[in-house]
Amino acid sequence: MEVWGGAARKAVATVAGAAFAKYCGWSKPFFLPSDNVAVIASGPKFGALDTTDVRDAIGVIEEFVGTQMGKTFWEHSGSATFGELVDKLVAAAGPNHSFEADGYAAAQLKR
Repeated sequence: MEVWGGAARKAVATVAGAAFAKYCGWSKPFFLPSDNVAVIASGPKFGALDTTDVRDAIGVIEEFVGTQMGKTFWEHSGSATFGELVDKLVAAAGPNHSFEADGYAAAQLKR
């Protein structure tokens, strides 16, 4: 997780990674900043997932950052890296957002 730098980036990467792992079928929730979002969202089998799987992951991520990003944002994020996605989510949350990923990802993803 050292590659993520600051606390906000690390927190968002942790929650987004956990959401994609749970809903898209990855065995581990750890992704690198250079990983492609479209590949992550397609799951480890790279097959067609039920679109609700990705929507559920997006819902958890948006809840954590406190902002609904909209369909266009997510469609354009498919060609981005995971690091670019995390940076955009941190920026959208704003400078006064208090990110606390400790325990949050686990609690939210057990639902």
